Amino acid sequence: MKLFEIGQLLNAVDTFSKETEVLGIAQNADQVRTGFVFVALKGAAYNGADFISKAEQNGCVAVIADQDVIASVPVIRVENARHALAVLAKAFYPAPNLKKVAVTGTNGKTSTVYFVKQLMNALSVSAASLGTIGLDAPWGHSDVGNTTPGVLDVNRIAYELNEKKVCVLAMEASSHGLDQNRLDGIQFEAAAFTNLTRDHLDYHKTMEAYLEAKSKLFINHLKKGGAAVLNADIPEYETLRSICEGKGVKIISYGHQNADLQVMRQIPMENGQQLELNLMGKVASVFFPIVGDFQVMNCLAAIGLCLGIGADLEKLMHLIPTLKAPVGRMDLVSELDNGAKVYVDYAHTPDAVERVLISLRAHTKGKLICLLGCGGNRDKGKRSQMGAIAQKLADIVYITDDNPRFENPAEIRSEIKVACPKGIEVSYRSKAIRKAMYALDKNDVLAVLGKGHESGQIIQGVSYAFNDAVVIRQVAMAMAKTPLWSARELQMALSVPVAESVKAWGVSIDTRTLKIGDLYVAIKGEKMDGHQFVHDALAKGASACLVDHKIPDVLDENQIVVSDTIEAFKSLARFARMRSDAVFIGVTGSSGKTTTKEMLRTCLSDQGLTHATAGNLNNQLGVPLTLTNMPLEVQYAVIEMGMSHAGELTELSDLVRPDMTLITMVGPAHFASFKDESEIAAAKAEIFRYQNRYGSAVLNRDNRFYSFFADEAAGQGIKHILSFGTDEKADFKLIQETIENGQTHVVAESHGSTFSYTLQFIGHHFVMNSLAVLATIDAVGASVMRAVQSLEKVQPVAGRGALIPVSVDGKNIFLIDDAYNANPASVKASLNALGLRKIKGRKIAVLGDMLELGPQSAQMHLDLKDDIIDNGIDKVYATGVDMAHLYQNLPESIQGAFESTPQALLKRLQADILSDDVVLVKASNGSGLKVIVNSLQGKEV
Repeated sequence: MKLFEIGQLLNAVDTFSKETEVLGIAQNADQVRTGFVFVALKGAAYNGADFISKAEQNGCVAVIADQDVIASVPVIRVENARHALAVLAKAFYPAPNLKKVAVTGTNGKTSTVYFVKQLMNALSVSAASLGTIGLDAPWGHSDVGNTTPGVLDVNRIAYELNEKKVCVLAMEASSHGLDQNRLDGIQFEAAAFTNLTRDHLDYHKTMEAYLEAKSKLFINHLKKGGAAVLNADIPEYETLRSICEGKGVKIISYGHQNADLQVMRQIPMENGQQLELNLMGKVASVFFPIVGDFQVMNCLAAIGLCLGIGADLEKLMHLIPTLKAPVGRMDLVSELDNGAKVYVDYAHTPDAVERVLISLRAHTKGKLICLLGCGGNRDKGKRSQMGAIAQKLADIVYITDDNPRFENPAEIRSEIKVACPKGIEVSYRSKAIRKAMYALDKNDVLAVLGKGHESGQIIQGVSYAFNDAVVIRQVAMAMAKTPLWSARELQMALSVPVAESVKAWGVSIDTRTLKIGDLYVAIKGEKMDGHQFVHDALAKGASACLVDHKIPDVLDENQIVVSDTIEAFKSLARFARMRSDAVFIGVTGSSGKTTTKEMLRTCLSDQGLTHATAGNLNNQLGVPLTLTNMPLEVQYAVIEMGMSHAGELTELSDLVRPDMTLITMVGPAHFASFKDESEIAAAKAEIFRYQNRYGSAVLNRDNRFYSFFADEAAGQGIKHILSFGTDEKADFKLIQETIENGQTHVVAESHGSTFSYTLQFIGHHFVMNSLAVLATIDAVGASVMRAVQSLEKVQPVAGRGALIPVSVDGKNIFLIDDAYNANPASVKASLNALGLRKIKGRKIAVLGDMLELGPQSAQMHLDLKDDIIDNGIDKVYATGVDMAHLYQNLPESIQGAFESTPQALLKRLQADILSDDVVLVKASNGSGLKVIVNSLQGKEV
């Protein structure tokens, strides 16, 4: 087997690639994919050679190793596989335009790189930071695992940043990462050293070995001609300066005395400090909006790194007041009504605890309280040291758990308490935070130390969702705001045990929109099981989770176990309805529900506290979600109720128990479940079954099912019927509608009186919706005249006719976003509204399939032809199997383009569009035309 020198390695891989394309590199066999090269590394606890067969199963096309191995794919033998990995990673993931800077030291790394990122971005130089809290890039945040990722990951991240035009990467270089050669082959333009204090001695054994590991950043990874930013206040300064002078790099010192970047004076201020600085001979007085002397030092280190890559000093000085602390680093998480403040900091070493407490003392008018613990299975020697510092510097100390890992938490606490006799021992961290916060007096300061940004806690080897900031905000919420759901109410509603500590300020079924304090309901659906997201929900701040089985690695107090979460969810909804004194309005219909509901929300909100369905959450899950999130003080509850099959509205009506009902209209829809419109009307009439018989029904007098609905309502004992429409007998009758300047002016009549108003909509269907709203307002006993005024400020709902001015390749057009829902009646109404518009440019309709129309779907699409022609639509762009029938039968002069996918149609539309065009996008949501709406608005698709 040939042994390749490193200089020959790339040529060997390049030669191999000409025969078999290399698509990636992996050092973990589980991450190998088809076309990958597997680098078999030999570590202390594993040998990559043992996993070659797994790599081959996953599609590995070659193996690189520094030992004799057996493989069925080609093997490239090298002297040092780790070095080979570094060379390959750099070659495979080039980042020629990305400047890299690094920070090492015991404390301050995260804040320093975060400050560098902020400063460079403020200078209009795109920058990212990488370290303990993950990757913070201009487009968002992502977790990366280790503080310093492996050489492969670092190079991949650098490559991706470079590809997206990021110019600067500031990253943390941990002692573990440096010692384990994770930065092999990576060179930095500038590198900083913050400090060296006791930490990680379980790994490094001695402080000398600890310093030696960190020094590798300057010895092995700092470019010749680069800049070393060194803390002049620390004992190791001279040693580090000597190393850097030997490398021939520029040295930038920072500190309190005799430094290039010098702090001359610090004055504690409210939520910050006033600084007098001497930066390279330039004296400045600036406000630094972060507490802590050590954060000032981190700021100077960041400025030094920015100078090291060519930033302007004057501009950097002016940016200091704009800086923000990273999550979990002297992070002011909560300020209570009595002026007490709660800070979170990652301080988990004796030096860091001392620095935090000394810094906060200067900002404390009341008592300084410290809450801390120590990690298990780590350096035990620092436990008593941290306890002694807290005993000396804090007025009150709470000793609790950090990450006990596999150790007995009580033993760890006892080792801290030996040196901190005044410490109050509390076994659970969340309980300790709660106890400490409820004891805060006026202007006290509580420092919650040790975990910082971390979102988990390891107890007896099990990882639980836990975040200091989340718990603090939950407690602050409980102190300031009455919960929507108490433990007693949850227990009454669900008939199962609920921990006394549980409270909820809302209810969520989706972790993407979950808010701190919500009860998370884990729903099992056809495609996804909400139980998979319980840990995510708790990490984001859920007060508890409703589950159908006990989750093994979740604390008992954080889960409520029921037999069926959907039925339990409905039980909560029934309880919410039962305890409310609001007037409940049920809104249904084949189309117009959401717009009408939003009109009602606006009008009723001007006359009393109103709660309404969010978006279009009108189904078997959406209605319970609306009810369970309803505040107790609500006067009007507007509940949108949809259905797709018979029996559905019976169930929803049972939950809502409406005091009155509004049916907008019945038209062709859901023919996959119904054979004709009569069956749809019968299913809609189910809403009356659980309605308050002393209430009202508001009906569309123009709809052919008016009499049927009136009879059905009467059959349920509902005697009061109000109607709307153009019919002479309508209680709220349309007299006239005129369009001018993109608005509709309406004249109507009711109870013998004539009134007028203006809508910010165009389309007869919107006028009908507004009359339905006024009839409903009248039915609930609110002021119709005030509602008339309120209607004038209602704006179209996104996805349902909103008119949006946009620019496409320099061409200014108007987009009508109606891409959320479609059936024959609503598409005809939208085409009619487009036809009514008086515009300079062309009228363009972009149409996608109307779904759930059953066997007659193709014909119903074809039936839109006359509406397109009669309304003077200039061009039609279409996609979808059924919409093809319509498009093929349109006059050739109207045909714009037909494509099989929305993405392909978008390209044709963008190429053809002209200034002043009005573009209507209309389809069922499932047709995917939202991609066209988003793209035309410049949103990421």
